[in-house]
Amino acid sequence: MSPKIRIDEQEIEIIEEDYEKELNELLKYKISWKTILKIIILTILAAIAIYFIVIDIFPSDAYIYSLVIVCIIGGIVLISLEHEDDTERLTISILQCQNCDFQTIKAYDKGDYVFKNKGKCSNCERNLQITGIYSVKLAKKQKELKNKKN
Repeated sequence: MSPKIRIDEQEIEIIEEDYEKELNELLKYKISWKTILKIIILTILAAIAIYFIVIDIFPSDAYIYSLVIVCIIGGIVLISLEHEDDTERLTISILQCQNCDFQTIKAYDKGDYVFKNKGKCSNCERNLQITGIYSVKLAKKQKELKNKKN
């Protein structure tokens, strides 16, 4: 079960880092047919480019053909690398009272930084200080709720 935190009167579920690492390990071993096909095509194109450079089938145009093939390979690789990370993240600030060790979590505001005084403690009325700023991954349920609101 994922831990839940309360931020500005809203309960948010986050993914634990250990659980996330385990998922990533499992996903590493799954290779799709699409990935295998990409690897085969890229290997064939690289072999053709090398063949044109080394053998010189077309002496005047060999370098142009090789350059075109290398550009195609580079384009395919760049497109593959642009895979967008679909996990939504939330940046939070941890506020802590220096007097009574009261601690609260707030949504990150632009201009927040560690050791900044922000607000008053609800227990002892002293200043709350930001002790940490973190980016946490939201669980799937939270993402679905966020998408429904938009």
